[in-house]
Amino acid sequence: MDWNLRATFFHLFIGICWISNSIEALNKQIFYEKLQQSTPKWMVEQIQHDLAPFQKELSQKFLDEIFAQKGLILVRVKVANGKLTIQKSVDADKHSVPDEIIPHIEGLHHIMSLPDIDFIFTGHDTLSCDLSWPIFVITKCNSSKGLILFPDWYALRGFEPFKSFVLKGNSLYPWETKKNILFFRGADSGVNPDDWKNSPRPRFVALSLQYPNLIDAKFALDLHHKHMFEIAKREGFIGDYVSMEEHPKYKYLMDIDGNCAATPRFPLLLYSNSVILKNMTNSMLWFYPAIKPYIHFIPVAEDLSDVLVQLNWAKNHDVECRIISENASQVASEVLSQEAVYLYFYRLLEEYSKRQREQYNLE
Repeated sequence: MDWNLRATFFHLFIGICWISNSIEALNKQIFYEKLQQSTPKWMVEQIQHDLAPFQKELSQKFLDEIFAQKGLILVRVKVANGKLTIQKSVDADKHSVPDEIIPHIEGLHHIMSLPDIDFIFTGHDTLSCDLSWPIFVITKCNSSKGLILFPDWYALRGFEPFKSFVLKGNSLYPWETKKNILFFRGADSGVNPDDWKNSPRPRFVALSLQYPNLIDAKFALDLHHKHMFEIAKREGFIGDYVSMEEHPKYKYLMDIDGNCAATPRFPLLLYSNSVILKNMTNSMLWFYPAIKPYIHFIPVAEDLSDVLVQLNWAKNHDVECRIISENASQVASEVLSQEAVYLYFYRLLEEYSKRQREQYNLE
C-alpha cells in the first residue's frame, strides 16, 4: 500500500469503529436495486475471467492444501446453511489487514445472506504473477493465469474520508484556476533499494528538479528506505505533506504504482476534477476493466520515458483533458460507489459459489 495514505488512515481513525460505520453508511436500498438490475458487462467479464482457470481447484481438498501453506497471510471464509465461519492462518493472526476486511464480509452476509461457499483471501497486497491458485487478492498481474481479484478495504469502506476531501478540493479549484503543473506526493514504495534512484518514483522526483516549471514531485514525510533519507533530503527529494483536498489545485496529477497497484491513490484521483497521468504497469485492481486510456486518464510508459511528451500533449489539448477529467469523475461515481463495490463483491462470491458446487467434493 501507499504508506503515507495508510498511516494517515490509522492516525485519523484510531479508537473509532470506522469499519462498522462504513457498513452502516452503505445505502442498502440502492444496493438491493443494483442486485435486481443487470450486472454491468465489465463486472461479469472480469469475474468470469478470474474464475475461468479453476476447473477443479475449488475443491475442499485443494483449498485445504492451500490453507496449510506458510507465509501467505491467509484467511478462510466458509458459509454453510447460512452460518458464517472465519479461520485465520498463523501468519494472518500477526497481520492487521485481515481485520480490516473481515467486518465487511460479515456485514455483507448480514445484509444479503451469502450462498454456501468456501474461499480463501490473503492479507498481502499482491502475490507472485506465476501463482495459479484460487486465492482472493486485491491486486494481481494482468498477465496472471490465476488468483481472483476482489475489492480492497479502501473500496469496501467507500474511500472515506479522503473522497470527501477530494470532492471539497474540486469545489475550491475549478478547471480554469488550476496550476498547470504535473503534481505528485507519495512514498518511495516500489523501489529497488540497491538502485534506489533509478526506480520510477525517485526518477520522477529527480525529473521535477530538472523541470520545476513543469513538475512538482516530492516524497512526503518519510521514506521506506531509511538509509536514503539524508541523501534524498539533501538533494531536494523531500517535500511537505499535501492533503488530498489540495491535490485538485493542480491540473495534472501523476499516479505511479509503488510495489503494486494496491493504493487508494488512483481511485481517489479519479474523483478529482483534474486529469490523471498514470504509468502503465502489469499490476491491476478489480475495477481496471472499467477504465480506459485517453477516456479516463492519460497513459504513461511504465519507466516514465514518455512522461514529458504526454504532459506536452495534455497542455496542447486542454479541451480533451477536461473531458477526460469529467469522464473519470463519472466512472468513479458509477464504479467506485460503495454500493457498486459491494455489488461486485457479492456477484463474485455468487459466481464462485455456483462453480464450487460442481468441484467441492472432487479428490
